[in-house]
Formats: sequence, C-alpha cells, structure tokens
Amino acid sequence: MPTVKSAVIIFTSIGLIFIIIGSILVAYSKEIVEASVRYDDADGCKGATWDNPKVCEVSLEISDDMQAPVFFYYELHNYYQNHRRYVKSKSNDQLKGKDMSKGDLADCDPVISMGDLGRRREDMQGGWTLDDSEPANPCGLIAKSIFNDTFELHVNNTRVTILEHGIAWPSDKDRKFKRTDDNWQEKQWLDVEDGTY
Repeated sequence: MPTVKSAVIIFTSIGLIFIIIGSILVAYSKEIVEASVRYDDADGCKGATWDNPKVCEVSLEISDDMQAPVFFYYELHNYYQNHRRYVKSKSNDQLKGKDMSKGDLADCDPVISMGDLGRRREDMQGGWTLDDSEPANPCGLIAKSIFNDTFELHVNNTRVTILEHGIAWPSDKDRKFKRTDDNWQEKQWLDVEDGTY
C-alpha cells in the first residue's frame, strides 16, 4: 500500500513531468505560422465545376517568417467522408489492380459504370476510350468525388514549386493502389497510382 508521502511524491513527479512536456509542446505550437484564404467565393472562382473549370487568383499576406518545410493544405467544408454509404462505395480488389466486370462491383453502388460518373470523357485521365456502359475503374462515390483543384504559389511574382510527390503512405503505394496493367489507360479513367490526388 502506498503511503501518503509516497503518493504525494509520485503524483508531484508525474505532474512536473507533464508540466515540462506541456511547456515544450506549447512553445513549439507558438512557432507555427498558419494562414488561410477562402477562394471558392473569390472573383473568377464562383460557379466552377468539374465540367466548367475556372482560373482565379487570390492573395494571402503572411507577416511572419515561415521556417521550412512549409506545408500547403486545402480544407473542405460540409463534406462528410465518414458517411457510411460513402465509405463503403469502393472496390478494394479493383483498387489493387484486379480487372473486374460491372457484376462484380456491387460494393461501388451507386457509381458502377462510366456513365454513373457524370463526367465528360475529355476531362478524364485516360477514359477517352471508355464507353458509358463500361465498368468505372475506379468505381464508387469516393472516386467520383475526387478533388481536382490545382494550385500555384507565387511570392513576389516568383513561382514557388509545390512538391506533390512523397505525400502518399508507402503502404498505400506498395499494396493498396495498383493499375490494372501496362494498358491501364484503356480500362481506367483515373491513374490510381498517381499520389498527387
């Protein structure tokens, strides 16, 4: 049984350790410089859709110095990726590179065929040869709702290169996402090995 004295020593020691760790974390978090700008309602951006792309320019002023590496994120609102129907609407076998027929894609409901995607062929990464009645590869709501905005960053009229590689988990690249074969563009409307999506 711990005595009152030993309990006080243990809890005081643990408390001091947590205070030290907390102080270090607070100091690091205060060094983070964060800036954001909304662009969907900016001039030139309004009304942009998959089949009606628009180019717009927004300015973002950052008064503090930012230490490398600088991370660039986008944020979506009212987009519920944890909805049960959305999460289930995909085929893991198909994403691993297995060529499947429409009959094997029941898990992808309601996006099973190319016509279910509701996109123009010229907007797709390789699907210009795919007919609306063919199986969508990749299929499902997750693939249909892929976010395809592109960004350029300029500082004092000089373009800054945004690195788009090395952002996917190695396990996803090695085991989870594979093209069907060397002629993947004849069967897939999107390159599932492209880690920039």
